[in-house]
Amino acid sequence: MAKVVDFNEAEKKARKRDFDLEKLQYALDHGGIPQDQLENAMELLSKATGKDLYIGTKRSPQSKVRFAQIIARKLELSK
Repeated sequence: MAKVVDFNEAEKKARKRDFDLEKLQYALDHGGIPQDQLENAMELLSKATGKDLYIGTKRSPQSKVRFAQIIARKLELSK
């Protein structure tokens, strides 16, 4: 007689474990602050200012790379 295996419970536990690990990794990547607290803070700032906000970093003064766009065909013609 063949034994029937139901993987539904194992899949549920694996999904929950993966979700918990993702939450923990997010908190570790963002200074120990959980994602829901960051989302609440961003929503509060957005309501207070009336503008859409995002989290970014200030540009370093050492990163002064100038934008240069060169058309390859033009370079070939000038050779």
